[in-house]
Amino acid sequence: MIIFAFSTDDNGLEVFPTKDEAINYCEGIDVEEGLWLFWDESGENMEAKFSVPNKKDGSWVQSGVYDLVPFPIGLELIEFISNVGYVEGRGIFNTVQDIRLHLTRGCI
Repeated sequence: MIIFAFSTDDNGLEVFPTKDEAINYCEGIDVEEGLWLFWDESGENMEAKFSVPNKKDGSWVQSGVYDLVPFPIGLELIEFISNVGYVEGRGIFNTVQDIRLHLTRGCI
């Protein structure tokens, strides 16, 4: 399952070939703080559900464990895509136009 992950700090959209790769790349601490937004390959909104919470103690932090699950609230990626400044496609999708075509035509 392809995962689209939007970085709210630089307006970049990362495209991951699998959910596991997205989860490994996007640290739980940053996810919890709202620095990442997620969609599945059809552009449906997803949210992080933590099974192990993040830990914070003074100056150190430890990312928890989370999974990405469907979340029916929020904008679909096609509605949000105008906010994307650049795409980091990893060879799957390399431009906003590639993603827009995929979402409107339903093809990879």
